[in-house]
Amino acid sequence: MRKFLLAAFLFAGCIQTDYVDEIPSGKLEIMPKDTSVQKDSSRMFNLTFYDELGHAMPLDSVQWKSSNPAIASIISPGLAFGLQAGQSMIVGTYADQQDSALLTVISNLADIAEVNVVPASAQIQLGDSLQMSAVIYNGYGDVLSGQTVIWMSSDPSIASITSGGKVYSLQTGHANIKATVQTVSSLPVRIDVIDGLASRTGDFQGFTGISAAGTAILEQQEDQAVKLSFSSGFSITNGPDLDVYLSNIAGINQESVLIAPLKSNTGAQSYDLPASIALHSYNYVIIHCTSFNHLFGYAQFD
Repeated sequence: MRKFLLAAFLFAGCIQTDYVDEIPSGKLEIMPKDTSVQKDSSRMFNLTFYDELGHAMPLDSVQWKSSNPAIASIISPGLAFGLQAGQSMIVGTYADQQDSALLTVISNLADIAEVNVVPASAQIQLGDSLQMSAVIYNGYGDVLSGQTVIWMSSDPSIASITSGGKVYSLQTGHANIKATVQTVSSLPVRIDVIDGLASRTGDFQGFTGISAAGTAILEQQEDQAVKLSFSSGFSITNGPDLDVYLSNIAGINQESVLIAPLKSNTGAQSYDLPASIALHSYNYVIIHCTSFNHLFGYAQFD
């Protein structure tokens, strides 16, 4: 009987997290982010609003706009038409939020259709350098080689870039790097120049009925790996099967990453992160009751 009562208590504790008072606002996302279309053909864009828990919400009163209507036009519900060769930003607006995508209109499928910069974002120490590269595709999706790449920095006083794609960090701040091949440019890639080991912090908050306190810290190590730590003042209401996730919403969705089971509901603890996770890959750490699929708490990184 005692075991049954304990299980019922824990289950009730999880169920309480259904009712959330204060969760950061959701986000708008346009897909695809970088694509091409042949002249006199069309391409569909999708605009999705995700609420604070990562659930896709139905949209009404969506507005669409092309930054260069002579290159590409767009009509509801997100159908874009290629009018002449060139590039245009496709902007979707819902309520007070916007998201945009890059559309390249090509005359022939053999033409250059997309330029991707690698890495897609980076953080480098003041005084260090970083080699960038560009992957170039035609309209068939084939990778093209032997192309001349023109590199540009939005702020060469912070991060300059050579004709060969090498970035030099000159002062702290951030700059956007863009690659252009013939007349086709990439989306901008953000480079953050820092002085010392970089970190991000956020204070824990509990969902309704759950108590949470303490600080979460993401810290980049000297080998560029990222570690997640909780401060000595960390505490959260205990519950069954609690797991630690990283996410870009104050909840769990398909893009969230399971890090590990929560080591303890109190006190300092740390978690080594996969090499694929960078300092700015995720904006939230989530404590999630996996057994009952309920949220216990979160911290939003600065």
